[in-house]
Amino acid sequence: MTLASPPSLYNQMLLSDEDFVANFVARKETFDTLCRRLGANKSASDAKHQVLIGSRGMGKTSLLRRLAIEIGADSDLSAKFIPLSFREEQYNVRYLHVFWQNCADALAEWAEGNDMDELAAKLDDSLVSEGWSDATKAAELFCDALRSLGKRAVLLIDNIDLIIEALGKEERWSLRRTLQERDGPIIIGASTQALKDASKRDAAFYEFFQPSYLEPLSFPETETCMRALAVRRGETGERVLNILQSEPERLRVLHRLAGGNPRILTLTYRFLEITDTHTTMEDLERLLDDVTPYYKARVEEYHTTLQRAIIDAIALHWDPITTKILANVMGEKSTTLSAQLSRLQKDGMIEKVETSGSYAGYQLSERFLNIWYLMRHGTRRNKQKLRWLTAFLSTFYSRNDLDDIHKQAKATGMVERWSKDFALAFEQAQKDSYSVTSNNDIEFETELEEARLMHKEAFSFYKAADYNATLECLEAIISRFGGSGELALQKEVADAMFSKAFTLGQSGNTSAALESYDAVIFHFADKREPVLEEQVARAMFNKATILEQDGEKSAELESYETLIARFVDSEIPTIQVPVAIAMFNKACSLRQNGEKSAELDAYETLITQFEESEILAVQDLVAKTMFNKAATLGQSGDLSSALAGYDSIVTRFETSKDLRIQEEVVKAMSNKAATLAQWGDTSSSLEAFDDVIVSFADSDEPVIQTQIAISLFNKAFTLRNLGNIEAAIKAYEQSLDLWNKIDVENSEPLKSNIEIKLANLLFDYNFNLQRAEALYRQALKQDPACANSNLFWLYLANDKLEDAKHTYDLLNDVSQVGRCLMDAALAFDAENFGQGTEHLHKALSEGLSQEGMTFDDDAERLIRVALSRDFGERLIEWFQTTRFADRYAPLFVALVAAVKGEEHLLDTNPEVRDAAQVIYQRLVAGCGKSEKGS
Repeated sequence: MTLASPPSLYNQMLLSDEDFVANFVARKETFDTLCRRLGANKSASDAKHQVLIGSRGMGKTSLLRRLAIEIGADSDLSAKFIPLSFREEQYNVRYLHVFWQNCADALAEWAEGNDMDELAAKLDDSLVSEGWSDATKAAELFCDALRSLGKRAVLLIDNIDLIIEALGKEERWSLRRTLQERDGPIIIGASTQALKDASKRDAAFYEFFQPSYLEPLSFPETETCMRALAVRRGETGERVLNILQSEPERLRVLHRLAGGNPRILTLTYRFLEITDTHTTMEDLERLLDDVTPYYKARVEEYHTTLQRAIIDAIALHWDPITTKILANVMGEKSTTLSAQLSRLQKDGMIEKVETSGSYAGYQLSERFLNIWYLMRHGTRRNKQKLRWLTAFLSTFYSRNDLDDIHKQAKATGMVERWSKDFALAFEQAQKDSYSVTSNNDIEFETELEEARLMHKEAFSFYKAADYNATLECLEAIISRFGGSGELALQKEVADAMFSKAFTLGQSGNTSAALESYDAVIFHFADKREPVLEEQVARAMFNKATILEQDGEKSAELESYETLIARFVDSEIPTIQVPVAIAMFNKACSLRQNGEKSAELDAYETLITQFEESEILAVQDLVAKTMFNKAATLGQSGDLSSALAGYDSIVTRFETSKDLRIQEEVVKAMSNKAATLAQWGDTSSSLEAFDDVIVSFADSDEPVIQTQIAISLFNKAFTLRNLGNIEAAIKAYEQSLDLWNKIDVENSEPLKSNIEIKLANLLFDYNFNLQRAEALYRQALKQDPACANSNLFWLYLANDKLEDAKHTYDLLNDVSQVGRCLMDAALAFDAENFGQGTEHLHKALSEGLSQEGMTFDDDAERLIRVALSRDFGERLIEWFQTTRFADRYAPLFVALVAAVKGEEHLLDTNPEVRDAAQVIYQRLVAGCGKSEKGS
């Protein structure tokens, strides 16, 4: 089990070695055993190879990394061994020579990390030779490299079973022979299941690996690990130590549900430390949220509907299920299911267990995956079953009996923190305890009029920005009428309490404002009258807003969730709006936190809840939500679903006359077009851009015109990528013209961006240098550094050396890479090839992408300068000598084609050729002296 700051559940490589080792507190006995067995191997002796066997999440990958760190840090081990780590799945290994190539790659990576760059470069060069294409020679080359270092390699290989199974019979025996050499490499592997060869007498690896089985952690082991982590964490770990001392039942319940899985228990520690949950049910809900990305990906690894249907049926059944019952549930033949069950069992997704009958049953191997599935995909009945199991376990292990829990909860206010299910038993008693004493009608009317007059006075003070006087009036209302049982007076009190909180927030006292909003929520928590519920909902919403402004993301989300849970089914329009906004803001907060899966779930919940709402403000939020969901799907790479999402917005809202909804429709159409371009369907993309432009051409609304201008810009970008430069220039001109007509804030940066992109096309393709210069000059005010940089290249290309030098002197903030490229250009222009390539070497060594800027276009312009001075052949030779020809392959291939002829593009692979073709077109266009248009 590992924990670091920030914690990483799925990718331990995100942790530094120091954090990883400091928090490695589980599996120490196994780790010590592995080290002891490894240390028993000599520099030249028969090796003892080992394999870790355990289901997903049991700590195999962590142990392999811990071993790699230990070998490097321990003087005795590092004197004899070199730890070589590999990616978790080596899918490219289908033949033995590829395995040895991967080993050489790992050795080169180790050499580079240990400041042995010469060895790394030698291995890199060697790997392209023919010797590595033969398994026997490849093994010899790898072992020879190790012998030159005087050490043995320790190959730390995850999923070793997949590699062995991918090899043919003869290749397995060949691998065994190499591993049996007295100075050969040593394997410490990991597998989710016992190796098949290990039990077959005629197999190459029969009883070859010494296994270590990783069983689920026992509860004492879990508690020991938790305590060790908490102690290491110092002051921040005190919360966990207190929970372990006073509420051990919480950890015991979660340990049972997680099945002793270290990965899940790592999460258990993490949120026990930072999350204020007070019941086992809350702990479980938070844990389920945290594992959703991992488990969702696990299920989605299976692509056939039958496989997923089997997983679904087994998970929802929960108890072990026989093949016969499974076939009945699914309506399939047992023979149809058998092969798939074997596959799922082999993958470790399910396991076969004994039942009370004659036939074995199947269940999900990872029990917490089953629990997650029930809670996220199960029916209400399934979920209730699990909830009551949790409640039972929590009660069973509690130090107090049920009566004590009830009594203490009421005395301490813990009732407020009970789960919804647990609180149902007390709801009626709470209602019965409340009584209302009414005043007589005359007294009531008098008090109501008095309260309203006091409110009117408070409002007049507020308009005058006299916040102190405002608060005094509101406090008087609360004090005077706070005990009234009349609904109308309770409403006046609720309004006064809300207004007090709002006024405090406006005056800058956010801490007091939060306390006052909490007072509204607490005071009227049990009320079900709409006028009072409305103020509770508004208080919850405003509280979340303040927390967002204060940067309290976790508390903000909790406030939104509280509001949603309480009022999601309300039919009151004035409550539906803040609930919908809360659901939308919650999803946006999840997006900012990078929780895409939870974000998408939140969007879907809002859409489902309010898709039939007739409230215009809610419809607007539904449209915004549908747009955000589609955009997030697109950013996640699910372009097909994103396109379907954009289409659904247009279909549903295209006839709406509401401007806010129209804005979402035009945004959806524009994003659809951009997504089609991203997908590679440029023809449909251009049609979609034109649909936007034509459909809203008559609108004079700035928000709509803005989207048309953006669509024209994206259309131009797509046309540019297609190589249709003239059409791209036209679209950029149209976009710029529209931006100049739109009166919207903060449009200058966008206009400047278009001006520079348009000018670049006019310049680089030699269309209209005069217009390009004018556009660069227009962009000077907004982006002087970028505009002047481009002007430098324009002047140099146009033989205006003095203007170029003057512009060069103005560039104080240009990056080192940009400066080096300019220095190289000035040297080439002066026909000083040596000095020019010296500056070019510095630029290319740094990389052409720096600090959010890319200098690819400047590099192309530099090559055009070199070509104009007949340095083409020498520059080709220089690229080859410095090995930049490989690092900047498309640029180099385009250079060769520009010097020797376009047909030379055919001599390279299609992937490089496509990019080189585009660069080549710019090189030859930019070398022309006559302009193509005006």
